[in-house]
Amino acid sequence: MDARSGLAALEAAGALERAAGRFWDAAFTQEAAASPLASPPKSNEAAEAHLEQVVAGLTPSSDQDAVLRAQAAMELYAALGVIDWPVWDARLRVALGDPTAEEEEQLTAELNTGGTEVELLEVLPGPAEVKGGFRLLFVLRFVDGVAVVLDVEGEEVPEWPEWRLEDDVGTDFWNGGSSGSSDDVRASWRTPVPPAATRLVLSLAGHPGVRFKVPLAH
Repeated sequence: MDARSGLAALEAAGALERAAGRFWDAAFTQEAAASPLASPPKSNEAAEAHLEQVVAGLTPSSDQDAVLRAQAAMELYAALGVIDWPVWDARLRVALGDPTAEEEEQLTAELNTGGTEVELLEVLPGPAEVKGGFRLLFVLRFVDGVAVVLDVEGEEVPEWPEWRLEDDVGTDFWNGGSSGSSDDVRASWRTPVPPAATRLVLSLAGHPGVRFKVPLAH
């Protein structure tokens, strides 16, 4: 979808006020020799109302598609200059239970000052079954976190799988990112497994049938 089509869709949905839509439609189509444009609208009640509705419907367990739609709407409105990005970014983080921008920046700085996965404690084999086109090969326990490696055995698997890790004592595992290909996937968390935990459960957001339980040896 091109920019003008996107503007038309936002206007039709009532998420972008008509004055703002006209301004940006002209901005996208104006030639260099044309006269300067007037300043864009400074406020946009429709955009704010739309984000109020979108963000209000999000929780820490929302599926990735809903989160991506909210982020895309915020980025478009911010690019058009009709919302205050830091305000809505903070609200989205609260709704999703994510760290604040300041906390994320501090964590990134801390991670950049030293290595992660510096000492391997244990390699745990995953169960043999294939679920949702994935098979958990093994779990790596480090002093400072956890990593998993999965084999991709299905032809129709999520393009951007969101893996979640939990244990039986309620640990909040901080996501360390993921990577992969059509053959395998690796995901990691920056939180070590506490001594009291007796098992780990790896699950795929939005796919209730994809859960791998791994008992801990310690």
